[in-house]
Amino acid sequence: MVRKRSVNLGVERELRDRFNAAARLEQRPASQVLRDLMHGYIGEVERKHGPIGNRSAWENLKRGRRLANAQASIELEGYVIPDDMKAVVEQFMRNEVTIDAVGGKADELARSQFIRRSK
Repeated sequence: MVRKRSVNLGVERELRDRFNAAARLEQRPASQVLRDLMHGYIGEVERKHGPIGNRSAWENLKRGRRLANAQASIELEGYVIPDDMKAVVEQFMRNEVTIDAVGGKADELARSQFIRRSK
């Protein structure tokens, strides 16, 4: 069973009253209309920015730093990271692909496309 929580929102009285009247007019519980609006908003943000995960900002920062360190290490060895690898890493940062996809792309490129910089 889904556990429900109450949310207290500070909105103008007129807005609240009009919202409740609109929900009554449609014969829908105001709470359900609000849930639908919340789902719609989340969908809109996810279309713009990618999936909203349960990772915290701190976890995102750590993940970004680890990837930046890995990239720096590769470049220090004199290799250029292909754009398609960078694209998979960006997808990983947005939670669109798993770490396995990043590893798979790295393995594929290690066999064929990593380009050594000329010195």
